[in-house]
Amino acid sequence: AAGSAAGISAGFNAPISGVFFALESVLDKGDDGGRASSPSSAPSSPAASSSYSALNLAVVTLASVIAAIVSQIGLGSEPAM
Repeated sequence: AAGSAAGISAGFNAPISGVFFALESVLDKGDDGGRASSPSSAPSSPAASSSYSALNLAVVTLASVIAAIVSQIGLGSEPAM
């Protein structure tokens, strides 16, 4: 998810859009981590689920912002075309 956010962010110079794309399309589809849903794979409490999503948000946001900064340093802030 962090890689897709960084790619969108660097490619389109849009870090917020990269974060939303990763959270909505990539992480929403992979909520179960590739496992079949079973009672044992569910989070034990709502607090565990919210901390997990907060960690995802932090990592995806950091990757997106760093990619936008590196892209602007390397390519400049002017449009390519």
